[in-house]
Amino acid sequence: MGRNWNWPNVKPYLGYYEEGQQFGNTKVPRGRGFFHDGFDFGSAKYPDTRLFAVCDGEIIYANWAPSGYEALGTVIVIKNSDGMNIIYQEFGHSTSNIQVKVGQRVMKGQQIGTRSTYHLHLGMTKSDWKKAQASWDIDNGTWLNPIKIIQEDKGVGPVVPDTGNLHYVVTGGYSKNGQSKKNVEAWLRKEGMDFKIIDKLDGNVNIQIGTFPQKSVWKNKIIDYLETNKLNYEVVISKHLNCVNK
Repeated sequence: MGRNWNWPNVKPYLGYYEEGQQFGNTKVPRGRGFFHDGFDFGSAKYPDTRLFAVCDGEIIYANWAPSGYEALGTVIVIKNSDGMNIIYQEFGHSTSNIQVKVGQRVMKGQQIGTRSTYHLHLGMTKSDWKKAQASWDIDNGTWLNPIKIIQEDKGVGPVVPDTGNLHYVVTGGYSKNGQSKKNVEAWLRKEGMDFKIIDKLDGNVNIQIGTFPQKSVWKNKIIDYLETNKLNYEVVISKHLNCVNK
């Protein structure tokens, strides 16, 4: 797991989004161009309504958007020790969706609010977060890619778009003698799926469960199995198909 960053939802980013939700230049017109200054964790792809701190830091804003910025809706801003401002916006219909106060210190993974709207917009900037709004529709370096920042910290590789010619590697960490490891192995063999056991120095093992085309029913089937059985897992998005053997 990453040292400094986490996901704002229980479910990690899996490469899913609807066009226009992704950070950067999109096909959806906005203001002076097609730039989107954050990532929208939409309810269709990321249905959990709880919002969590993506890093340790101090709450510097927690309220309805200030005058002049009403389009942001409900807003929570965390400032971390590196001077990064993490902006949660558009997630609630009222301030009752906010569970933190200005000046409060929060820890990575701590619940800070709930979502009642269609999506959470997550933005990151090292500029003053209010002044940065002037660049909401311009790719001038003010806004940073939140998915890339979190993924690189967690060691899961570069951000890639949701296209059919990419692949997933689904991995999970389990104890060497744990029943969950044995159950996963038995299920994978029953389903005829390739996998590889990787011993780790910390006494755990990592089961690399395979690489699949991004639209593959196998990927969905495996993720459904892991979630149903409440097992930890990570999805690595790759541009290349890696060979995985039993």
